[in-house]
Amino acid sequence: MSGHTPGSWRVIVNDEVNPQILAADGEKLIGEFPTNGHPPDSTLMPDVRLMAAAPDLLSACQGLIKMMDDGLLVRDISGDGASGWAIKQLPLVLAVKAATEAIAKAAGDDS
Repeated sequence: MSGHTPGSWRVIVNDEVNPQILAADGEKLIGEFPTNGHPPDSTLMPDVRLMAAAPDLLSACQGLIKMMDDGLLVRDISGDGASGWAIKQLPLVLAVKAATEAIAKAAGDDS
């Protein structure tokens, strides 16, 4: 996927109240979140940090999915015949599905 500003992005706070997200080059402004001179509320900074982590999170998800596709991530199959083994795989399947959907959403293909 391409098209977005390469990461890693970083968060800065100007005048102690206006968080911004800057690109890796430290020059390009990705986003700013004016607070009208008031300190940020309790959710603003965690939200801004999450947004700044987006390129790194996307890259991590893409890397994990690629490793799975390439057969590099393996699991212990010795218990596959045991009772309930399939249901134990459900969290992994759901996590892979969530990662795949997040990648699609980042690519603009979240329909």
